[in-house]
Amino acid sequence: MVTPDRKITAKLIELKKIYQYIKFKPTALSAGKVEIENKYDFLNLNEFDISWIVLREGIPVESGTLQELNLVPNEKTVIEFPFKRRYDPGKEYFLNISATLKNKTSWAEKGHQIASAQFALTPRPAIEAIDNSVLAALNVKTEGSNLIISGSGFSTAFNTATGKMTSLQYGNTEYLYKQNGLNLNWYRSVGNDKFTDQNYYPVLEDKPVFIYSVADDNKSVILISDFVATINSPTPVKLPYSVKYTVYGNGMIDVEGSFTKPSTGAIIRRLGLQMQLPEGFENIKYYGKGPHESYIDRIKSAYVGLYSTTPKGMEYEHYVRAQSLGNREDVRWIEISDGKMQV
Repeated sequence: MVTPDRKITAKLIELKKIYQYIKFKPTALSAGKVEIENKYDFLNLNEFDISWIVLREGIPVESGTLQELNLVPNEKTVIEFPFKRRYDPGKEYFLNISATLKNKTSWAEKGHQIASAQFALTPRPAIEAIDNSVLAALNVKTEGSNLIISGSGFSTAFNTATGKMTSLQYGNTEYLYKQNGLNLNWYRSVGNDKFTDQNYYPVLEDKPVFIYSVADDNKSVILISDFVATINSPTPVKLPYSVKYTVYGNGMIDVEGSFTKPSTGAIIRRLGLQMQLPEGFENIKYYGKGPHESYIDRIKSAYVGLYSTTPKGMEYEHYVRAQSLGNREDVRWIEISDGKMQV
């Protein structure tokens, strides 16, 4: 939970969340009602300040502090939080609640957070469909083994022999490092899984099946690459997967990866695609679970919000042994920039 030199880890933050003695349970969020339970055996909740914030797309739009709550140990009550309950269509709202020390103690300062909770006030909006009627037409041409698609202010290229993206330019900026677009990523270094094979093995791919289709109005192009990858472990593992790209006239590109994990793929813990940006893209902004790392089985203490960090900040998790880290769950969007351009 802490490192040998007593640094706080995300695991400790998760433990604090699970063990907190002030419990919050939504009873009627449409009316702002939340049940608060005092699980302490000796403390009255009048020793804490209970505050709340309403977030719209991760940005605070309302906040307040409840009147002193006189709730004796092992009792519960329902409180109405006085937020406005008016929501803009298509926007996502959350209610964050925090209980903090009202006074300084021998072990913590005034304002130290003791318990917290987050509740969704609206459903997660669906991704808006792209309106083809407002898109400009695309230019599609081949140069040797390269398929080049360009539009107003952007271009992208695919190698028809390898099925991989080799260039992605917006303005005069190239966003792919060494022409290396999205590639299969199957490996995770997990330091606590000592019972299984933790070695990395190289991957070879058969010649892919690559097809593309230009829309009748020339405003979008669909490209599909079908691969069979072989992980060269002591018992080789064959892994079929496909990547579908949809390139739109406004420069947006939808990417959909489909993977088939073989029955013999015990060494495969997670499947996805990865790419590397050129040097200099050091500013990261994302809307999702944070601010610390989270995983599907360690997610209670991470709340949906709007966070800013850096690549170094993403790895600031204090693991004793080097391993995979820095994951963020439930990310709605991420923006990576060099201070001038962004992707």
